Amino acid sequence: MRKVLITLSLLASSSLHAWVQSDNATIDQFIHWQDNFPAYIKLSSGVRCYIPNKEKSLFSLALSTFMSGKSATFHCWDNTENTQGWDGHRLHRIIVNK
Repeated sequence: MRKVLITLSLLASSSLHAWVQSDNATIDQFIHWQDNFPAYIKLSSGVRCYIPNKEKSLFSLALSTFMSGKSATFHCWDNTENTQGWDGHRLHRIIVNK
C-alpha cells in the first residue's frame, strides 16, 4: 500500500510540471492583436503557444526569433487555454540556437 501511495504522489507531482517541448523548431506564424490580448506563435512542429501581453521580454525574444528564422527549443505548458478563439499552450521558455 505504501508503494502505491508513493507512486501516485510521484505521478501527481510530475503532471504539475508537464511540458510540450518542440526541439529545433522555427516559428511559422506570429499572430498578435491590438490591445491587451496575448500573441500566438505557431511552430514548425505544429504546436501553437501563446505569450501573455505582460511578458514583454518573452514577446521580444519570440518576435526576434521569428524575424531571424532561427531554430530554437520551445517549452510550453501542457494545458491549453482559449483566447480570441485560438487554443494554445502558454509559452514558458525559448532556447535559441546559434
